[in-house]
Amino acid sequence: MPNSSLGRAGRGLLVCAFLVFTAACTPMQQPLYSWDAYQPGVYAYLSEPVGDYDAQIAELEKNIETARAKSQALPPGFHGHLGLLYLKKGDDAKAFQELQTEKLTFPESAHYMDFLLRMATEQKEGA
Repeated sequence: MPNSSLGRAGRGLLVCAFLVFTAACTPMQQPLYSWDAYQPGVYAYLSEPVGDYDAQIAELEKNIETARAKSQALPPGFHGHLGLLYLKKGDDAKAFQELQTEKLTFPESAHYMDFLLRMATEQKEGA
């Protein structure tokens, strides 16, 4: 019987290497969050002196429906940003709802959301 340069252990390692390589070539997982309109919306909000808040709100509302349809979560900051847009529009009820949603969904944002809620309330009382 000829002496093989790849013994049983060598063949086993070769098979393991092949399996690891093929596993690495599998398609990537679905993204954790639905980022559709969020990033362009934030860019528009920050880059335009007076933005079209109605259009930005409509895009984010559409993003919410798309995420629900795909069973995807919305990213951190999404509801907070939507809340700020509603504040700019003067729709305090929806703004407070979105800021509370951000606070509940991402508890680490609670201090900032509380700050925004407090500022909005003080601004409303001062007006």
